[in-house]
Amino acid sequence: MIQFQSVLGSLKSYEAGKPIELIAREFGIDPNQIIKLGSNENPFGCAQPVIEAVQKAASKMSYYPDDSYSELKTALASKFDLTPDRIIPGNGSDQVLDFACRCVLGPGDSILINRITFAMYKIYALQCGAKVHSTETVLHDLNAFSDLAKSIRPKIIFLCTPSNPIGDALSKLDVYDFLRQIPSNTLVVIDAAYMEFGKKRIRTHSFPPRKSLIFSRTFFIREPFRKPMGSEE
Repeated sequence: MIQFQSVLGSLKSYEAGKPIELIAREFGIDPNQIIKLGSNENPFGCAQPVIEAVQKAASKMSYYPDDSYSELKTALASKFDLTPDRIIPGNGSDQVLDFACRCVLGPGDSILINRITFAMYKIYALQCGAKVHSTETVLHDLNAFSDLAKSIRPKIIFLCTPSNPIGDALSKLDVYDFLRQIPSNTLVVIDAAYMEFGKKRIRTHSFPPRKSLIFSRTFFIREPFRKPMGSEE
C-alpha cells in the first residue's frame, strides 16, 4: 500500500467561494438576483478586448503555448518598469506561492503569518512539513512580526496587505522599515492581491533592494491574469 505523507490526513480542505449557480440551486434563488463578492471576481464580466483576444488565441489551441511567457513578461516589465526575469506568471498567484514554499521549505522549517490571514499560506507550508507560527494580534503588527522573527527564524514571512479577510492595510513606510529588520536569508512574501481595494497602495519600488522578496499582485479584478514579482534570483 502506498504510504502518503502523514500530515495530509490532518489538513483541512480550502473552502473556496461557491459558484452562483450552486447557490441558486441550493436556495432556490434566481441567479440574476445573486451578487457574489467573496471570491475577488469581476461581476461585470470580461472586457471585450479580452474576449476578442481569447477568441483569436483559440485558433492556436492545437499547439503548446510558450511556457516562458516571454511576450507577457516583456509587456508587464514595461508596464511596471522591471526586467522580465523578475516576473513569474502563475495560474493564480496561489500557484507561485505554492512554488515558493516548495522551493524554500522542508521538514522542520518555519513560516510566520498573521493570526488571521489567507488560509493557503498555512496549507502550503504544512504540505512541505514546515511549522506554522502566527502573531497573536488580529490586525498586522509588524513589531510583533519582527520580534517573533528573531526568535523562531522563519524561512518565509507572509504579509497580506490589504489583509484577506480582515482588510487592514500596511503603509509603504512601515513595510520598508520592516524589511530592513529582516535578515536576507528569510524570504518575505507580500501578498497584495487586494491592493486596488485599499487606499494604502505599495509598489515594488517602495522597498529597499532585497533579493529575498516576492511581491504578489492579482489582475483578476481588472485584467485576466495574476503574477508575482521578485528579484531575478
